[in-house]
Amino acid sequence: MGTDKHDEQVHTSNAGLTDSHGNTLHSEIDLGDHHEETTDDSLEEVHVDYSHHTKQQLAALMKDLAKDENFKHVDTVLREIKPLYDDMREKEKAEALVRFIGAGGVNEDFEYKGDESDMIFDANFKLIRDRRTQFIRQQEERKGDNLKRKEDLLERIRVLADQDSSDNQFEQFKELQKEWKSIGPVPGPQAKTLWANYHALVDRFYDNQSIYFELKELDRRRNLEAKAELCLRAEKLADVPIIKDAIRELNELHHEFKHVGPVPKDDKEAIWQRFKKASDAVYAKRDAYLQNLQQELNVNLDEKARLSDEVQEFANYQSDRIKEWNQKTKEILDIQKRWEIVGGLPRAKAKEVNRKFWSAFKAFFNNKNTFFKKLDEERDRNLQLKNELVQKALALKE
Repeated sequence: MGTDKHDEQVHTSNAGLTDSHGNTLHSEIDLGDHHEETTDDSLEEVHVDYSHHTKQQLAALMKDLAKDENFKHVDTVLREIKPLYDDMREKEKAEALVRFIGAGGVNEDFEYKGDESDMIFDANFKLIRDRRTQFIRQQEERKGDNLKRKEDLLERIRVLADQDSSDNQFEQFKELQKEWKSIGPVPGPQAKTLWANYHALVDRFYDNQSIYFELKELDRRRNLEAKAELCLRAEKLADVPIIKDAIRELNELHHEFKHVGPVPKDDKEAIWQRFKKASDAVYAKRDAYLQNLQQELNVNLDEKARLSDEVQEFANYQSDRIKEWNQKTKEILDIQKRWEIVGGLPRAKAKEVNRKFWSAFKAFFNNKNTFFKKLDEERDRNLQLKNELVQKALALKE
């Protein structure tokens, strides 16, 4: 399926939608000659609140991230957890300095080495940076190899275009075109010039053939058949149950549709409208999914807001009875279980609701720990008094 400088340009609209977590869901498919396709992976993004994680949990999470191949997801999580971890580390360092000076040390002699969690966190953070650097380097090397291959192909096409007509010349040319399309992206600065040279050579080849118009028409009819097949595949995507998979395949179909090449002029608008109609059906299904998702997130927000209000009464709870503390602990843990059952929240509201719930939750257990600490201290004093009385009794006896 040949292409020439008159290849039709395919465009779609960008609805600029975002899901409940603020992730952009692009309905625009980038069909530029030199760009890679994007997929709606943002549908998979779920916001997680890490503010109540411990250092050990954050270090374990960093260890898992070091194995993740999805660098976009890794960067998203890192932006969340690294400031939290750094704050914890700085707080511990400041406390250690206070203890060091309190023990008679001098500020200039203080050296903070951190704990095992710090070593795990730092080692895996460095590993992630190294893997990303290696990944980018490999991508650039691959693009450089693709550039070399395409430059070699251009020379072969140039030689073929300038040759006298032969029986299998057109077949050779189509094979070179097929090989060209199979090669991946090249470095951005060279891409535009490379494609301009390619299209110029394609034009030269057709201009030099005695059967130019016949071949062009035959090629365009074949392109029309190929685009009709792509339309059929796009029309079936409306029945795909998982919207993310449908969007991903639609992106691939748009890529193929653009690179098939021109069709007969009389069929150009009709075939495009058919393909666009099939695409719009998938986008409409995606929009309905997002609307339902937003409604579910709002329901979750109402439920968690109610639980946040319910747990507030525990924040200032006080008692001098162990049994009452244990009963209240059972009640607040039951609320926590109901909290964890509820699904995700709208990103804009999640942080506020989570902070309200967990602040009250932590306040209760801080108060409980204080009570039992005082209780233990009182028991120790009583034990000491009894021991003293025993010693006095023994002395009187003697």
